[in-house]
Amino acid sequence: MKRFIANSARKKKAFSPLLKVKDKDQFTYEEEQKLAFDQIKQVLDAPSVLVPVPPILGKALKLYIFTVKQSIRCLLTQDAED
Repeated sequence: MKRFIANSARKKKAFSPLLKVKDKDQFTYEEEQKLAFDQIKQVLDAPSVLVPVPPILGKALKLYIFTVKQSIRCLLTQDAED
């Protein structure tokens, strides 16, 4: 998430106490966490800075694939016009 949200550490700080809750403790989701979650949702719902551009017909596409034991990631690109 830190790649997509500026100052993500500050925005996620409100959730830190929830990660320390033990089985015997009561989980409480308070106003602070609700506000932080709403702020993260707002950032993710906002239009991205990177706007998708339709591919140019007849021009080669490149597919980059990265795999590790737990996941597969890929990126489809096309060189920009000169």
